[in-house]
Amino acid sequence: MSIYKPCDIRGQVAGELTPELYRRWGQTLGSWLPGMAKFVVGGDGRDSTPAFQEALIDGLCAAGLDVINLGQLPTP
Repeated sequence: MSIYKPCDIRGQVAGELTPELYRRWGQTLGSWLPGMAKFVVGGDGRDSTPAFQEALIDGLCAAGLDVINLGQLPTP
């Protein structure tokens, strides 16, 4: 079963989703945008969010983006 769905990405924190995966997503996404583009990141209240959010931001910054971290936000 793939973590990649038609409209989003879903997986189990234990085994399928890792901070390293989020860092690589950040680097890949950042490589598609012009250098120093602004990118806004926010997270929800799950226990896994801080580590994943930090890793995503690290990847985006490594790709040369200017990241604005909104921290934890309410989600529906």
